[in-house]
Amino acid sequence: MSSSVLSPGRRARLVREAVATTPGLLKTALAADCALALLFAIAVDSGIRGHRQGMQTIGKDSAPSIIAAQQIRSSLADMHSNAANGLIGKPGENREAAKIYEARRLEVTEGILAAARNITYGDKELVPIKTLLQELGHYEELVAQARLLHERRDPDSLLRHREADRLMHENLLPAADDLDNANREELDRGYATARATSWRAMAWVLLAGIALIGALAATQLLLYHRMRRVLNPPLIAASMLAAGFLVYAVTAFATEAHLLKVAKQDAFESIHALQHARAVAYDANGDESRWLLDHSQAAVYEKAFFDKTARLAKRPEGLSFDSLVAKIVGGPLPDEFERFLAAGDADAVRRSVASSLPDGFQGYLADELRNITFPGEREAAIETLKTFARYVKIDGEIRRLEGRGDHTAAVALCVGNDPGQSNWAFSRFDDALGKTLDINKRAFEDSVDRGFKTLAGFDVASPLVALGISLLAYVGLRPRMREYAG
Repeated sequence: MSSSVLSPGRRARLVREAVATTPGLLKTALAADCALALLFAIAVDSGIRGHRQGMQTIGKDSAPSIIAAQQIRSSLADMHSNAANGLIGKPGENREAAKIYEARRLEVTEGILAAARNITYGDKELVPIKTLLQELGHYEELVAQARLLHERRDPDSLLRHREADRLMHENLLPAADDLDNANREELDRGYATARATSWRAMAWVLLAGIALIGALAATQLLLYHRMRRVLNPPLIAASMLAAGFLVYAVTAFATEAHLLKVAKQDAFESIHALQHARAVAYDANGDESRWLLDHSQAAVYEKAFFDKTARLAKRPEGLSFDSLVAKIVGGPLPDEFERFLAAGDADAVRRSVASSLPDGFQGYLADELRNITFPGEREAAIETLKTFARYVKIDGEIRRLEGRGDHTAAVALCVGNDPGQSNWAFSRFDDALGKTLDINKRAFEDSVDRGFKTLAGFDVASPLVALGISLLAYVGLRPRMREYAG
């Protein structure tokens, strides 16, 4: 073996001897500082990518698709409701119903096309979108036939309407729900992953940052013990830069985690409940019309109406809607409620409002009232419940008129848009629900926008900070290493 080739043991001994010298220690310290600066930057960058992916999943991929799916469902249900309204009276009598039907039809078409452009999760979304596209044309054909037969006063128009109703409730509305469910699963999974990732990322950044600051401090101590240098300005600057960026990154991570919670838990959960409430309410409103239209199926439509209204607001046993509203409006709120609201303490606000609700109150509107978190939201949600109670009360009058044989008056009350009539009351309810929705949508969009802005700039800042710390460490140590160069 050549004498120029060193054995592993000899090599290790030479390395230890080199490191044991002051120049060797200085070089080792510089290498460690630079390596830890790079590791710190990698930890921050990895955390930023994880947080950004979480916000992307919640704010841009899943939630908008869920909202779009329920908007499609609402438009489908109202489209179907107005198809029935157009068949109740004499041919050509209810032109408003035909106008709304066409507007909703266009909304459904545009909504399906928008959903098709935003497919993120493959067949989970593609299959229900295909079903909606395929079955919508068939449904429209059946409604057109029912209208034509109605104009001819042909009783077979009811048969076509029943076929359309079956298609709507067995194919179209379930497809919209499937589209919602596909994205809801991903949203819940993405949120759970983002929450777990946030804590892990924060831990890694803290460990890497503290290790870097510790290494820089150790380098400063090395200079003091070996060379009696009390202060090294570049190393102090590097330490301050590392500490400042660590605080900045951890603060950004904590802010992002909070904004993600606001977007998902505080805003989106209310949006989801209210969108479901709107879709179910439109369908229930259609059942009211179908109950008057198709006497042979009246019992089916009556049960469907009451089942759906219970899904919106199921009253406690023995409590009328008026009494329910009175209990909620007059329910005592903790004295700290306004302070919690002003401070933005969503969990405390939520608990305060929930404590004022009567036991046994369930449904989508109850879910919304138990998730109050934003200024003005409680008042808007209570107004939604009030207007819904008024609508249900008018429905009771429609059923009383029909029960005593005054079909014409019942139909007029059902399809009328004047104050005190059913469509007027339903419109007031829908407006109130829309205002409650808007409060939560604004909060959702604001949280998502602020979340992305919080993370902006880190892609450039992280490597620049690592480079700056490395250069400062080099500038601080280079003069000391040159003292041994000669």
